[in-house]
Amino acid sequence: MIMTKEKSGSTLYMIGALLVFVATLVYVVASDNITLQEYVPWVFSAGVIIDIVGRMMTLPPLKNFRVRRLNNIQAISSILLIASAYFMFIGRHYCILTILLSAIMDLWYSYRIKGALENKKR
Repeated sequence: MIMTKEKSGSTLYMIGALLVFVATLVYVVASDNITLQEYVPWVFSAGVIIDIVGRMMTLPPLKNFRVRRLNNIQAISSILLIASAYFMFIGRHYCILTILLSAIMDLWYSYRIKGALENKKR
């Protein structure tokens, strides 16, 4: 079975997002369990790296201003995820805010990119 670049990128993106989600959930719910809290930043960071690689593999072509702007929003979202991983390692709870902002940006991106790509085809 041969996977295309976009298919494998989407798979990596989903795996990374799942790792980020699970690590965030454990970080919030099991905050009193010291053993789990030692591994959460590592799982989260691995998820962020896999997520960013998946995003880079599935970027649409930059021929349209709207698509470029939306890709910049996604890049800022990726930077916020990296900042979240850093905050988890140093033990600050700012990571919750940066994860929330990243999730809002990703939601906005996923809502708007389809329209930008369809508008480009016209």
